[in-house]
Amino acid sequence: MIKPLTPQFRSDILESLNKQLEELNSCENNSYVVLQKNTINQFKKLIKSLPDGYPIPVERRKWKMNKYEKAFDVIDTILHLMCGEEREDGYKPSQDEMVNSMEDFKELVERATPKKICHTKEEGSFTFNFGRCECGREILSANDYVKYCPCCGQALDWRVEDEKI
Repeated sequence: MIKPLTPQFRSDILESLNKQLEELNSCENNSYVVLQKNTINQFKKLIKSLPDGYPIPVERRKWKMNKYEKAFDVIDTILHLMCGEEREDGYKPSQDEMVNSMEDFKELVERATPKKICHTKEEGSFTFNFGRCECGREILSANDYVKYCPCCGQALDWRVEDEKI
């Protein structure tokens, strides 16, 4: 949706940008914060320089969320609805979305829980550890153990049966 720039709309935009700057001023002044401040200040200059009537897109562009971001969004919305708060866009997740979100979070928890892998040690001038993830990927680790499978992201447990955490 496009909205023409009016003096009131310009004022609202600039007020919103000033609030963002106030928030950033309370943060540690690292390079990321400085970059955000500079970007907002440049955006303010741009808004001030545009003529009245200039067409401004007022809808945020939606990017495609991955399934975990979508699951978080659904669960976050459910929690707010349970507290009596509704989203501005009126979104309410369906039963299927709620079930799928819980399954996606369960998958994340399972992936983050280290799983034992088969491993052997080769003795010689170097010690290499070989393992195979459940996804079938062979993993080679020298000195430091690889914590996650580079193929599927599964957390790996290299401990031998009698070792303790």
